[in-house]
Amino acid sequence: YRGNMYLTNGVNLNSFTSSGAPLFSEIQLGGLSFVTPTIDSVLDRMYIGVSNKKFFALDLKNKGEVKWDFTADAPISAPAVVSAGRKLIFTDVSGKLYGFDVSTSLLPKTGNGPKWKHQILMDSILLAPSLDTMEKVIVGTTSGNVMKLELDSMGKVNINWSTNLMSRVTTSAVLDAYGHIY
Repeated sequence: YRGNMYLTNGVNLNSFTSSGAPLFSEIQLGGLSFVTPTIDSVLDRMYIGVSNKKFFALDLKNKGEVKWDFTADAPISAPAVVSAGRKLIFTDVSGKLYGFDVSTSLLPKTGNGPKWKHQILMDSILLAPSLDTMEKVIVGTTSGNVMKLELDSMGKVNINWSTNLMSRVTTSAVLDAYGHIY
């Protein structure tokens, strides 16, 4: 965010200016974080999930103050993504996808549930979701499933398609300018 650096070590989030000076005090997350934080420069927020199932929205203009938090159903092991249409999307290790509307700084508030929630049965997601140009979500799973999901305006998650690669998906999907998925 504007030249600053953020990193986790164990249960703590640290921040530094581009010259290496501490930006704000170390923030204790309450669980281990192996997740790269996601920066939302529109709302000056950072989103990060941790092993204790907590997902945080931190205010970068106010020394990392927690703007809101949410408790997922399982630990979070992958970064969140934010779509151009202001959908905040992340997954937990139990195969659940969560989506929040972050089109304004007022929502969500602590304790509010996600607008979108989808369970991929009998599977686990350990990687960040990817987005195509139409804001559809591509996820890969530990059992080899790759699927394209659509988060509609009414809060429903629709499966556009799904295929099985017969082995574990080990990276997030990459899309080219033509929408081809790799």
